[in-house]
Amino acid sequence: MVALFPRGANPVLLYAATVVMAVGFVGAQLMSWVMFPDVLDAAELATGQRNAGGFTGLMTFIRGLATALTIQLVALVLQLTGYRAPVGTEVVAQPEAVQWGIRLTLLVAVAVLLSLGWWIARRYPLTLARCRAMQDELAARRGGAPASVG
Repeated sequence: MVALFPRGANPVLLYAATVVMAVGFVGAQLMSWVMFPDVLDAAELATGQRNAGGFTGLMTFIRGLATALTIQLVALVLQLTGYRAPVGTEVVAQPEAVQWGIRLTLLVAVAVLLSLGWWIARRYPLTLARCRAMQDELAARRGGAPASVG
């Protein structure tokens, strides 16, 4: 929506679209950290070790790699579409191709990456019952009482 927002349209609509997008991004950013303890439980059940540092490092590495690739993609799009760098404090009017390149990059990259994240997350279904079962099994393996109550 934001990428294809028409020039001259009511700015209130742009703000509304931005709020909707922000809520989506918050969900996309937070979901991996909300799932993290459950992923650690599943990994401990599979490997017998709780390696929180290793998983945190992997998540941080993947986020850094994604950021680097995104910066490279945007720079490549700007170069291919004829971006004109300003000199000093001058304001340079950018060609229409640059503006469309930025808009399409936003549109395609966000759609593709969020779809990929959704697809990956769907392959790891977490339910409250499954999380409680994992916690109970871990408690039993550790020799303690079950973690969840009915």
